[in-house]
Amino acid sequence: MRCSRFAPALAAALVLAAPALAFDGTTKPIGGPGGSRYLDECRPGDALVAIDYKAGKDMDMVTGACVALHDGWPTGKHYRLATRGLDNDNGRFNPDGTIVCPRRMVVQQIHVTESAVGLVHSFWLTCRNLPAPGLGDSKATKSNGGAGGSPGSADCGPDSYARGLLIRGDARINALGLICATYRPPPPPPQPPQPATPADPPPFAIDNDVHAPFVITNG
Repeated sequence: MRCSRFAPALAAALVLAAPALAFDGTTKPIGGPGGSRYLDECRPGDALVAIDYKAGKDMDMVTGACVALHDGWPTGKHYRLATRGLDNDNGRFNPDGTIVCPRRMVVQQIHVTESAVGLVHSFWLTCRNLPAPGLGDSKATKSNGGAGGSPGSADCGPDSYARGLLIRGDARINALGLICATYRPPPPPPQPPQPATPADPPPFAIDNDVHAPFVITNG
């Protein structure tokens, strides 16, 4: 069955209905068998936010893109990881582009359709805010013909995010997955010091041992 334009919305609904457990590690790759295995990781503490691609009938090339995190928010410019696969169409026009998370979101899940020959046909991303609740889907990749089956998903879980891309492939892309990390919120800012309470003044000293001279007057 060919992937329909409703598939991203359906996948997001399934994420909300049955979320996976958060974890640190690598998901199962989604797609066909075979291909060399690559683990392309972002810099420590950074997050995956986009994937560049080039496709013919199926997926020819992919490149992960990461960004730094500041207090859980993606900050600064994207930087690219290694490119996997080959340009199998010798420069002829075929679909390419960048599948990117919505603004201020990072990757939590990747959805992949597999072609009849065991290659990645298409994919899209489900992304999340880290400090605040919220999910959003990217657009899906395009292809020059061909068809993919029902999508499968690799999910980092509701308390995690992708910090890299798992790729299996050689001349073309056989399967895709994610390298995940659990999100740990930054510690709350320290409380300002409380002003010191001034000490009570010492009690006023009263001398009760006062002996005034006794005065006698005749008038």
